[in-house]
Amino acid sequence: MVSRQTSETGGKSRPSSRPAPPLRAWFLTWRLLLTRTLRTARHNLGKIHYRPQPHLMLSYLRAPASTLDSDGETHARLAALGVRAFVAGALGLAAVSVIRGETSATALSQALAALAWALARLGILVYFARRDRSTRSGVITAWAVGLFPYVIGVTSGMRLIAFVLSAVYTAASLEGMGVDRTRSLVTKAFGAQALVIGLSWAIRALVALIALNVSF
Repeated sequence: MVSRQTSETGGKSRPSSRPAPPLRAWFLTWRLLLTRTLRTARHNLGKIHYRPQPHLMLSYLRAPASTLDSDGETHARLAALGVRAFVAGALGLAAVSVIRGETSATALSQALAALAWALARLGILVYFARRDRSTRSGVITAWAVGLFPYVIGVTSGMRLIAFVLSAVYTAASLEGMGVDRTRSLVTKAFGAQALVIGLSWAIRALVALIALNVSF
């Protein structure tokens, strides 16, 4: 039987079709998902391109509102940098999880959860700021630029810090883009995520406490 299969393939044995390593599999899945997401939002964020300009990023970190009060090219570059920083942080979070012994499925779920929450915040911002196309465009740009702090979110603790910094810089970015009711928008978008996560932690703690009492 083996000789027949060898002869049919020209005397060469077929290479085994083994699946890609788990780390490579979740990376390819994550890259494909982000590519499609960025392609969908491309008409709002402008042309996603980035040429390293440290002075622009430093200017934004020092005075985000005034830095965004400039031309559209600066908006596109800062938005692209924010999205790239978020991707880098999410990939770093997944990689650190794998290094610490988590399964590739767990690492992928953490990265996808980060993306889901970011898109949920965008949806809330756009929903409550819906007026005209220019306002929505400014909100999307501010959201993208506000993702920059997530570049440090490679652990759970650092991700909490990135969440707080992102709220601060998103508010400043909305102000720089001339969007009204900045504080209200940020409170609704980031507060909704904080509320859901806080309730989930409280439920987990309650379940663990009940299980502990039952065991005794």
